[in-house]
Amino acid sequence: MLQFCYTLMPAIDGPFDLIVNGMSWTCRSPLGLISTRATMRAGLADRVLAATNHELIEQTKLRATEDFKEGVKATAERRVANFKGR
Repeated sequence: MLQFCYTLMPAIDGPFDLIVNGMSWTCRSPLGLISTRATMRAGLADRVLAATNHELIEQTKLRATEDFKEGVKATAERRVANFKGR
């Protein structure tokens, strides 16, 4: 999208001008903006759900390890953890 804005407005001086000019461009094309957002976000909720479900499974397994307990204890004691890989 940014490259597209640079192509449309090559005389931009910096990032702030890009944002201002980009906003003015999108104000003239609300349907294009909505369409682009929908394309970029397609399936995003499903991917986030899959990633968070996977992360829950992994973190649940790690909670049962000695390293988890050591990490929590070290954080509470404000010291560097001594992990053993167990």
